Amino acid sequence: MAHLLSPASLIEAQRLLDCGALAAEAVEDREAIGVLIGDELVRMVGFAWVTIDDDYGSEPVVAHPHKMAVIAPLSAVTNRFEDGDVPFNIKDFIEEAIATVEGIEARNHKTIE
Repeated sequence: MAHLLSPASLIEAQRLLDCGALAAEAVEDREAIGVLIGDELVRMVGFAWVTIDDDYGSEPVVAHPHKMAVIAPLSAVTNRFEDGDVPFNIKDFIEEAIATVEGIEARNHKTIE
């Protein structure tokens, strides 16, 4: 599936999740859904793909260019599969991620005021 996904594939990815067509061990498929989610956050909110390095390795994440906010969509999707929390709603995931970033912004404005 990974080679078939494009930004227009969110609906198809949701269908595949909903019908259970993605095996939990299909790492490339999970990563492809994570990339779709990240790409949608880039498109909708202006995030950028970056790599975060720590003691455990490197991870691709999307980061807002002007806010202290990063989201790790590949890890989030992997965690959902590992926890058995599939199917999940991709659109809801994206909306919750955006709301989280907006919440961070609102808290920062209250702190500054």
